[in-house]
Amino acid sequence: MKIKLAEVIGEQLASIDDGKKLFDLLMPVMKEKQNAVLDLSGVKTLLTPFLHGGIGPLFDFYDKGMIMARLSIANASAEQLKKINEYIDNTDRRDTQSTHREIMEDLFDEDDLNDLGM
Repeated sequence: MKIKLAEVIGEQLASIDDGKKLFDLLMPVMKEKQNAVLDLSGVKTLLTPFLHGGIGPLFDFYDKGMIMARLSIANASAEQLKKINEYIDNTDRRDTQSTHREIMEDLFDEDDLNDLGM
């Protein structure tokens, strides 16, 4: 599925709400194990809040590898592509750190229970 962002959402991709519109378009495609092409032709502004609302929630359901395999970017400037890639990398890194932290907390919690004779 090709999504022409300038036509569907607008030339200014700036808000979380606009990002949620993208997420609502992407999620059914991802569920069907199909590929999506985000066409940025005509997009003048691309801000992180838009990415946070549109791509960020995908990480609640899919890992970085799956997102990268199913999501393609077309007609993006070098700056736009860099922003998207950095956002995906940073979100993946943050999720990985959170997962490691949760695992360590679980291990320490279990260890504390054993120390108390439970």
